[in-house]
Amino acid sequence: MSIATRLIPNKMRIKAFNGGIDMYKTILRENENSDTLVVFIHGFMGNPEQFEDLAKFVYDKGFSYISVLLSGHSGSLKEFIKSTYVDWENSVQNEIDKLK
Repeated sequence: MSIATRLIPNKMRIKAFNGGIDMYKTILRENENSDTLVVFIHGFMGNPEQFEDLAKFVYDKGFSYISVLLSGHSGSLKEFIKSTYVDWENSVQNEIDKLK
């Protein structure tokens, strides 16, 4: 097993190398008593699930949250390579716009 493989948690490794099938999605949890939305945005090797503990903390403190899946991060390597920072910015804006 390579060093990189050992550094990726099993849960993520199984999903990340599962033949390019969509495995992640944007996570939204609305707290009906909140007028504030916390937005979580993952990085290159991340996904919306990486914020699970922090998102629970935020929700338990009374806030709503959304953990956005960035374009190109839930499919094949080809899809990832084709995605750009503009696509990623649009992913975030599109998810926020849906809530307006």
